[in-house]
Amino acid sequence: MKEVEKRALELFREHFGQPEAMKAIAASGSGRRYYRIAGKNRSVIATVGTDAAENEDFFALQGALKADGIKVPDVYAVSADRMVYLQQDLGNISLFDRAKAPDFASFVLGKMFEEAMRTLPHLQTGARTVGTAALVRPPFGSRLILWDLNYFKYCFLKPKDIAMDENLLEDDFQLMAKRLSSCKPELWGFMYRDCQSRNIMAHNGDLYWIDFQGGRPGPIVYDVVSMLWQARLALNDATQRRFINVYARELASLRPVSEEEVTQAVYEMVPLRVLQTLGAYGMRGLTQRKEHFLKSIPLALRSLRGLIDNGTFEPYPELKRISQYICDKPEIYVSTGK
Repeated sequence: MKEVEKRALELFREHFGQPEAMKAIAASGSGRRYYRIAGKNRSVIATVGTDAAENEDFFALQGALKADGIKVPDVYAVSADRMVYLQQDLGNISLFDRAKAPDFASFVLGKMFEEAMRTLPHLQTGARTVGTAALVRPPFGSRLILWDLNYFKYCFLKPKDIAMDENLLEDDFQLMAKRLSSCKPELWGFMYRDCQSRNIMAHNGDLYWIDFQGGRPGPIVYDVVSMLWQARLALNDATQRRFINVYARELASLRPVSEEEVTQAVYEMVPLRVLQTLGAYGMRGLTQRKEHFLKSIPLALRSLRGLIDNGTFEPYPELKRISQYICDKPEIYVSTGK
């Protein structure tokens, strides 16, 4: 048995008695390890972190979100060194799993997504959450936008030796960062950062939000794009618009901003999230060879193609040229070799 597993079992034993079963849960992109531990009367998720500061962010944001009335997993116990903790077991079914289940009624699924999109503005604007987010991480501004764009450049383009004029591409990146870092106060709040259907669990008829430790102050419409432009979810334009309308209506009821302003801001944020996603797929798929991310690349390229076709990339000529090239030659990324 590995040392991390022993530590998780010991923490369970201290608080809930003798464990009867333990099973590792596959993680996605992070270095954290997860285990489901069951005892006589309790099943929990044990999390073994690798970054103490990240764990503290999770604890702080979990308390703030819960205080603001958002459904998040309870934290039952934390080890003395704050590296291992036990949290509520919310089962195995995420909103993404519901969306991909062939026998799940589309009407019910639509209602679940609507519920998530109505809850999201409350999650992003809660007083405790917004205040706590300002303490745990720096705000999302032009520097972080440029990091995301360079993530795409160095993790998705460079590994495949895609030809580019780096000076012109940098001009495009700087322009996009300048545009997107200017955000109205009404559209600023707690930016979940990794807001997607995989991080929303369906449990006992309710939706619970998980994996929020990367959140920070920022433009909250970023989360709408993360949710609705998730490559493997493959929502069509009409469905995206439907759920944007639900979100915009709810946010407009909480802050002095029009639904039209919210909708416009959402669409302006789409290219950044699509490029950041491709960067992540490059890192996890091309470099780390994780199969799930490799399989997702063609789906993300479809989103990129949509941005080219609808004119979103017109202000960014070098980025448009490069994007056109990789969309026209998807076999570059579909091949199994590096």
